[in-house]
Amino acid sequence: GDAFRLDWERIVALKPDLVLGWKSGLSARDRAEFGRLHLKLLVMEPRHLTDIPQDLRLLGRIAGTQDKASAVVREFERRRAVLQRQYAGRSVVRVYFQIAANPLLTVNGQHIISDVLHLCGAHNVFADAPLLTPAISAEALVAARPQLLLGIADSRQQRAAIRLRWSLLPLHATEAFVSADLISRATPRLLQGAAQVCREVDAVRQ
Repeated sequence: GDAFRLDWERIVALKPDLVLGWKSGLSARDRAEFGRLHLKLLVMEPRHLTDIPQDLRLLGRIAGTQDKASAVVREFERRRAVLQRQYAGRSVVRVYFQIAANPLLTVNGQHIISDVLHLCGAHNVFADAPLLTPAISAEALVAARPQLLLGIADSRQQRAAIRLRWSLLPLHATEAFVSADLISRATPRLLQGAAQVCREVDAVRQ
């Protein structure tokens, strides 16, 4: 399927022993359909960087690859600790993190990306928003007074389009981008995105 609809015929035809589901991406109807079809469903959604090792260990037990999972967890925790030590105690930078441009979509304080910002010593200006990925108005963005605008973009064209949208607003902030491949998946590679985010945040301090 895609981000909006599951292809149930394909899923059933694959005869999975287990289906991994993303909590905020599954509707109540989808969950009920998995039950009706007698498909085992494990719903996951790490909200903090410290949740990723727990999920890795769980998947390692399920797949019978505990040793491999443990090795990955140790490396993940080592790299996270390095970043934590490197950026702890530095001045706080106000950051707006954009996950989509039309409409303007960001993350609140419960999202794992917000935890990445915290690791870097940054403050998510929309941390108090009630929804996990809220749509915001241009007026709200201006009123939030971010020092850094961080957008998800993987091509020159995407970056140009986002910059054009930002340029129409009276924002006085540094602009930077991070690859969706590094920041949008709650896997060990998220620390690669975190390292990039931390560098961008630190550049604003300098």
